[in-house]
Amino acid sequence: MAASTSTPYDILGAAKTDKDYALRVAYRARIHEYKNDRLKTPENRKIKPENFRLICRAYETLSDHDKRKKYHLDGEWIQDTYQSLSSCSTDLDMIPIINENIQQSSSSNLTLNNPKDVCTIEDILQLLGQLYYLSNTHIQTNPHCYHSDENFSFDNYFYSKKLNNKLLQQIQDSIIIASSSLPIWTEWLTHSYKFLYPFETRQLYFRTTSFGTSRSIVWLQERRDELIRAARTGGLLRPLGGATTTTTTLSSFRVASNSNENSSTTSNVFVPEFRLGRLKIDRATPIDREHILRDAMNLFHYHAKSKAKLEIQFLNEEGTGDGPTLEFYALIANELQKHSLGLWWHHDDYEHNETIYVRKLEGLFPIPYAQNDEKLDVICNYFSLIGIYFAKCLLDKYLIDMPLSIGFLKLLCMKSKYNNDSNIWYDGILDINDLIDIEPSRGKFFQQLYQLIEKRSKILNDINKTNEEKTLLCSQLKIENDQHESVDLEHLCLTFVYSPPSNTYGYQSIELIPNGSHIDVTIDNVDQYVKLSLDFIFCDGIRRQMDAFRNGFNQVFSIEHLRCFNPHELKLLLCGNQWPSWTLDDLLNYIEPSHGFTRESAGFTKFLNVMLELDGLERKSVVQFITGCSSLPPGGLANLRPRLAVARKVEADDNSYPSVNTCYHYLKLPDYSSQEILKVRLMTACKERGFYFN
Repeated sequence: MAASTSTPYDILGAAKTDKDYALRVAYRARIHEYKNDRLKTPENRKIKPENFRLICRAYETLSDHDKRKKYHLDGEWIQDTYQSLSSCSTDLDMIPIINENIQQSSSSNLTLNNPKDVCTIEDILQLLGQLYYLSNTHIQTNPHCYHSDENFSFDNYFYSKKLNNKLLQQIQDSIIIASSSLPIWTEWLTHSYKFLYPFETRQLYFRTTSFGTSRSIVWLQERRDELIRAARTGGLLRPLGGATTTTTTLSSFRVASNSNENSSTTSNVFVPEFRLGRLKIDRATPIDREHILRDAMNLFHYHAKSKAKLEIQFLNEEGTGDGPTLEFYALIANELQKHSLGLWWHHDDYEHNETIYVRKLEGLFPIPYAQNDEKLDVICNYFSLIGIYFAKCLLDKYLIDMPLSIGFLKLLCMKSKYNNDSNIWYDGILDINDLIDIEPSRGKFFQQLYQLIEKRSKILNDINKTNEEKTLLCSQLKIENDQHESVDLEHLCLTFVYSPPSNTYGYQSIELIPNGSHIDVTIDNVDQYVKLSLDFIFCDGIRRQMDAFRNGFNQVFSIEHLRCFNPHELKLLLCGNQWPSWTLDDLLNYIEPSHGFTRESAGFTKFLNVMLELDGLERKSVVQFITGCSSLPPGGLANLRPRLAVARKVEADDNSYPSVNTCYHYLKLPDYSSQEILKVRLMTACKERGFYFN
């Protein structure tokens, strides 16, 4: 096959009358034919490498009308194959072939223009990824450089407006969403290069693609209903997450507030009347509050694969709807944090007598166990329940009232660094820095051991010293703490065992290697001790627990969909704003006075003033009382649906208490005589049961 004897049409297997689409199909067919040929052993390959470049040149010559016209007039082929190579680079399997051919092109008669300067889209994206990582690392290690703005971030510099608009265009197409026909590049970019898109856009993508066709159709209909509501108020549809970043890009959602085509308020976008189906609701059999985890485990394993929304009714109680359901999810979160279950990392120096729950400032992280431990079967059942529970909360947009650690969330949304080299799907994600976050005391000690290892390595790599000098210097190395105090490693009497942070887990120590309790940690093997310890804490010791979690989660929808978020975003998505905050403007804009109250009412004004006075814990209590969950969704009050409404409670005096409908976020508040009485009565109602109705 040569340019002098074959035309570009012959090489592509196309006709001169073929249009652009037909040429594109022919080109892709030739590329995949070549790719399949490269999978064979070298002796069985029939297509030469130079033919790949010839195919690219042929398509480059015909892909543009001006280039095609020039070929027809002069017979001149296009030499530059950059565009065709770039289009191939979106296929991950083609990247090694592209790189191979670029390298081989220097010795071929069919050379590229400056082949060393040619880079694929993948190369550019990887470079951007490295720059993004370095910029965020710089902020974390040098926070003083950005003291003028605590929320400073480089994220906005990496967003691609064109890619963002293109993705929004795809996920706003009803046919594409309903038929699950999104292009492959949408998943590739949102998962592997998430920094290109704002969080709000990726959240929209997640909602439209993760839960199956039936939920996607329901989502489309909910968006349509929001369109109509927004049009009636003359506003724009607010994107999920309360973002302002993508508001303008969603302006295509603006609709007319009436059907008069000649009206000045009519938009160019027509929203048809359609209803393909309703969200099915399954009401669970009465749940026993006294055995909440037992009933939840039976219910979730039965209901895990259903796309219907789950509604809960408690035993011997009449309430139904979102209120009891939210309380059900909140009770599960509380039960799963009990010390007695042995699921989460905690310390004996905490006063367990004061609380039966794990309270850890660093957040919850699975405790490692020997994988043949008898009690691990029960623990894995709980982690399977947690996986289903997390996925169900994401599916039905409920928030989880659990203080999850960033390390645990990394395991859920990040990809193993070792790909197929390890059988553990989360291997290599966590390191010494994560241990410092999860257990600061142990992490800082291991950091001191790391410094000792680096000093030893530097001595051993010094070519100017003899072996005797190296041995002597290594034996003199000591561990230095933050107070610059030194101690010999051997004096710590460390052995190759892992000791848990608490005595409540049922074991005192676990050998990291056979007979490890009889092998001392010395300067010569301390590096092996640190590696084995980290592997046990972050990998081998939690393997069955994490596998059980993933298997449970995958029963609802694939955990791979979480890859489009970073750990902090996933925490916001799962747990919301766990320390609710608001300003006076937020309260005025997003709380609706109703039935007896107006914005000018003295009782309503007192309520707003009390809301501003509350501290963090009090705000959590009020949010729990009104919504059934102690956290607000991402975006705060602006994204609370339905909106919080406050109505005047009739025939009530200063001795009466507020009541609430948690399903509709509807607070009935007596018109108290003073702000102080209002706060006392409100906080009392928040702490006691029985003031809500459903």
